[in-house]
Amino acid sequence: MPELSVFVSDPALIDKQVFHLWLCGLTVEKAVSARLSGADGRQPGVTENLLRLDTKDQFATFVMLEHYLQQPLRLDGQRIFQLPPNFQQELIQIYYSFDEAVVRELLGKKFSSRQRKDLDDIEEKSGVPLRSCRRQFDNMKRIYKAVEDVEGSLVESICRLFLLPEVLARKYACIVFMTSCRFEVGKKRLAYLSFDDFAFCTHQMMEHWTSRSKGDAAVDLDRTFLRQIADLKGLMGDKESLEQYRVLVASKLAVQEQMSKEAQSVIGGNFRTLFKALLKIGEGLIHSKELKDFFSDLVEKFIEPCRSLDLGLNDVDALLMCAIEVNPQLDVMSPRVNCYGRVRGVRGMSIIRREKNGGNFSCLV
Repeated sequence: MPELSVFVSDPALIDKQVFHLWLCGLTVEKAVSARLSGADGRQPGVTENLLRLDTKDQFATFVMLEHYLQQPLRLDGQRIFQLPPNFQQELIQIYYSFDEAVVRELLGKKFSSRQRKDLDDIEEKSGVPLRSCRRQFDNMKRIYKAVEDVEGSLVESICRLFLLPEVLARKYACIVFMTSCRFEVGKKRLAYLSFDDFAFCTHQMMEHWTSRSKGDAAVDLDRTFLRQIADLKGLMGDKESLEQYRVLVASKLAVQEQMSKEAQSVIGGNFRTLFKALLKIGEGLIHSKELKDFFSDLVEKFIEPCRSLDLGLNDVDALLMCAIEVNPQLDVMSPRVNCYGRVRGVRGMSIIRREKNGGNFSCLV
C-alpha cells in the first residue's frame, strides 16, 4: 500500500508587539524588559521566566519567517506558517516600515557593502539600533535591485512585487529614484530638509520629468525634455528677453494683487538675478554632475536669495505661478509653440511649492 504523510499545523501565534521589538533590533533580554514594563508584565500569573521563554520562541519564529518576508510573493504559497491573508499583509507592511531618520541619512547613496558596514554612524545619528538599520538598508537595497530596470510606474511595480500598500510604495519609489539619479542631499545647507520634503519633490519629477517611451526604465529622466529645458537658457537668458519677461510678470502680479507693493518692488529689482539662477540650474540638468547637485544648487541660488530678500512663501508662490502663465507671451517662445509645448506647461517652467516650518521654503523644485 502507498504511504501517505500528513502534516497538520495550527495557525502560527505571532505577537505583533514582540514582532516590533524584534524589528527594532532588541536582544531577547531587552525585549523581555520592555514586555515586563508594559501590558504583558501586568498580566496575572505572568513571570519574567515565562516571558523570556515566549520571547525566545517568538524570535526564533521571526528568524524563520524573515525569509518569506524578504520575498513577499512567496509568503502566501508557503505552508510552514499558517497565517490569514490579511495578517500576512500586515506583517509585510510592518517588516518594510522604516525610520525616516535612517532613510534621510541614506538618500542618494549607493547600496554598497561598504555603505552597509558604515551603518554604525547612522545608528549614532538616528538613535536606531544597528540591527534595525541593517534591516532597513537591506530592504531598500532589495527593492532598488528589483525595480531599477523595470518599465512603467515605480509605485505600481513596488506594490506588485512586494505587496506593499501604495502609501509605503510611494516612499520606496522616492528612495529608488533618488538613488538612481545620485542626488547629493548630504550637504549642510540641505540639513533642514526632511525625507518627506524630498519625497514630495521626487514624485513631481517622476510624474513630469521621466521618460514615457516604451522600453525605458521608470527612473530614466526624459533626455529630450532636459535638452529643451537647457535650451531655455539660450532663448530667455539675454537682456531683452528677461526684461520683457520681467514686465509681463510685474503686470500680472499688479493685476492679481496677490502680494504687497513692497514685495512687488523687491521682485522687480531682483527679477533678472533670480530667473537667471533658475535658467542656469535648468541648463545644467542635462549633465549628470550638475543634476546630482540639483537640490543644493536650488537652495543656494534661488531659495536662500529669496529668504535674504524677505520674500514670504505666498510671494514666491505668486511670482512663480505668474511666470508660468506669461511664458507663452514671450516673443522668443511664440515661434516654438509646438517644440516647447511641454516646457511651457507644468513639466518645465513650473516650480513645485511646499510649505513647512512656519512658511520657510522647505522645498522648491
